[in-house]
Amino acid sequence: MNLADKIRDWLSPSDALVSLEKALDHRHQDTCRWLLESDLYRHWRTTPDSFLWLYGISGCGKTVLASSVIDQLRSEDRASPTAFFYFDVNGGGRRDLPQMLRSLLFQLGSRSKEAAEQVQKMYEECRRDNTSATIKQLSATLKAILHKLSSITVVIDALDECDSPSDVIDWLEDLHKEHIDSLHLLITSQRYGPLDIAICCWPRQDQLYCVGTDDVNQDIRSYVHARLFQTKEFQHWVPHGNLQEEVENRILKQVNGM
Repeated sequence: MNLADKIRDWLSPSDALVSLEKALDHRHQDTCRWLLESDLYRHWRTTPDSFLWLYGISGCGKTVLASSVIDQLRSEDRASPTAFFYFDVNGGGRRDLPQMLRSLLFQLGSRSKEAAEQVQKMYEECRRDNTSATIKQLSATLKAILHKLSSITVVIDALDECDSPSDVIDWLEDLHKEHIDSLHLLITSQRYGPLDIAICCWPRQDQLYCVGTDDVNQDIRSYVHARLFQTKEFQHWVPHGNLQEEVENRILKQVNGM
């Protein structure tokens, strides 16, 4: 077993790529444009030390939004590493801060020589001392990588499904104080409990965005129209006058951002 494989086994990263592919399978190709083409998104992508927290009700499509962002980032800028983590309640395994940090470090170490060197340094220190990496060590290694690279994007989805969201909130607040120019960080979550408190007390309210029903309804409208008019599934309705339009209008009258 080579060193890279040993480090992977030691980190035990989550398979974030599986979660990404699963989410993208549920995305209609014309959805999420309202975010990806917005000034909000462009500002987040082009501003140093940028942070964006998207929050909304359950079922409003936050995971699909996060996955669309990741997919676009991975296709448009291969020189800038992108790392991501899903606190997926259906994904199995641990859903805590250490697992998130391990996954992010593995992804960045796989994309960057400088990042790989920092991860290897932590690995060798723990192996020498015969200890597991602590949250402090994992976080310090990630910060060292962020300071070394010129641009890194991190996307963290479904923070509300974390086993200990308060731990991640504390980590976010600590990272926010670092003012790391290279970092572009995006979070999605619902808003309740400690997350509601964190959102209310976040020092930069312009870094928060509530995914509203109007935003989601745009995607629902696009999806419904494509299913009714652009697939073979409902072509047998064509001879029946305006049946497709009537069904579309009835469905859209019932939706409320979900």
